[in-house]
Order: sequence, then C-alpha cells, then structure tokens
Amino acid sequence: MRVDDWLIRAVRYDRERKILEVNLHAAGTYQHFAVSLELALKLVRSPAAGKVYQESISGNFPFKRVRLSPFSVS
Repeated sequence: MRVDDWLIRAVRYDRERKILEVNLHAAGTYQHFAVSLELALKLVRSPAAGKVYQESISGNFPFKRVRLSPFSVS
C-alpha cells in the first residue's frame, strides 16, 4: 500500500507471519517482526505515518533490512 508521507513510501503486512514491511524514501526497505495487525493499521491510517513509525515501530521490534533504495550509497 502506498503511503503519502515524508518518511515512508509504501507498507506491506503479512497477517500470518505478523511481518510489517516498510519502504522508506531514503533508507531502503525493512521487515519488522511480531507487529500486531492493530499497529500496522494504525500506521497506514495515520496522517502522520512517519511519526507513528518512529515512535511505535522503529527500534521496538526485531527487524532486518531486505532491500536498499535505488539511490542509496553503500
């Protein structure tokens, strides 16, 4: 799902495995594990999705980077 936000480009959620995948504008794509459906919905429904991501998800759930942004520098 596309998200119109300064930080987040798009979000995907796997209900069975409770994995939230977040594609950031500048930092690539991350999968966050054990994220509840309620929190994932809060993120995509919020007019301030970047703030919800920074305060409630980033740093609070185990994650892994799965892709780099096309313009990121290694």
